[in-house]
Amino acid sequence: MSAKRAAPPSLSFDVVDFVSGVRGPTVMSLRTDAISVLEHANPRGRVSGEDAFDAASLRALGESMRDHGQLSPILVRKGEHDGQWTLIAGERRYRAARLIGLPTLLAMPSEHLDHERAALIENLQRQNLNVVDETFAILRQLALDSGLDPNALPGALRAAVRGEDPHHLTTFMTSYGVTNLASWARHRLNILRLTGEERRVIQQGLLPWRTVLELTRFGTHPQREPLLAQAVTDGFSFAVMRERVNALLRPVTAPEGLAALWREVTPRSLDALAGEKRARAETLLKELRALLD
Repeated sequence: MSAKRAAPPSLSFDVVDFVSGVRGPTVMSLRTDAISVLEHANPRGRVSGEDAFDAASLRALGESMRDHGQLSPILVRKGEHDGQWTLIAGERRYRAARLIGLPTLLAMPSEHLDHERAALIENLQRQNLNVVDETFAILRQLALDSGLDPNALPGALRAAVRGEDPHHLTTFMTSYGVTNLASWARHRLNILRLTGEERRVIQQGLLPWRTVLELTRFGTHPQREPLLAQAVTDGFSFAVMRERVNALLRPVTAPEGLAALWREVTPRSLDALAGEKRARAETLLKELRALLD
């Protein structure tokens, strides 16, 4: 693929206008058994590890739809056979309806919309979308729009912050609502360095995401997992987490008295000892060596 691309058009994130191309789109009622789902079309959890279709949460959504109505239509396009439709976006609503036996769903048809792009845009617009899923959705959308391999995006975004942006990533990110690319890249790209359990803590709202990101400073430190567990139990604030991480990363230095003693333990000083003292010193050094091994 060529490194140079034409400057991208501005993307609209008004779902109604974007998916329909007109105001006041057609909404119709479709039988759930007339709708088919493209395998792996829903982007939720593909990278972040979220279980987007947990049975308990789907049942709760379905009961809410039955009790309070369907608040927004799913998006569909005509299928290969008459009377059949293919789901573009809204798979959780579709699965929830099937799970509890709702016979129909409100649907809005569109014949000119890429199903993956629509699903990603819908996810980006969720008011309760957590930072982990929002970040992965933006990166997935950016990979589609720029043509870059997802694994190349972190480096390309950091280069764009430095002004090296042949793929127009800054323009794409602005169209997604990211107004400060430097800040976004500095913080959000660290989400890629989180463990699955750390991402789950953020997704479930157990700790603020900036608090959890402090753990990425640890690398493979053995206290990373225990500290996360303690932070969840005690409800660490960002300040407390930073203090604990700093303390664990602080180099351990020997007390001055001990450091001075080590400086005195030399072959010459041992040779100067006589008889029992030398034997005792050698025994103590062997015991210390055994403790350290």
